[in-house]
Amino acid sequence: MPRPTKILIVDDEANLLQALSDVLEKKGYSVATAQNGLEALGKLKERYFNIAIVDLKMPKMGGMELLEVIKERYLKL
Repeated sequence: MPRPTKILIVDDEANLLQALSDVLEKKGYSVATAQNGLEALGKLKERYFNIAIVDLKMPKMGGMELLEVIKERYLKL
């Protein structure tokens, strides 16, 4: 049996995080959530994710900044 795809959802709106997480989990994905970019970086230190769904406008660290950090730290091409 294949392992489920691991998805990290990052958004500062708790209701959206919960709704999206519920839908994806029902489809068989393994989902983790974070409410800002800094929290997301902490989750990335703990485990690997196949996909990150990131809101662009968030407090502490915006989505584009988060994606740049992910690219620098975790994408080895």
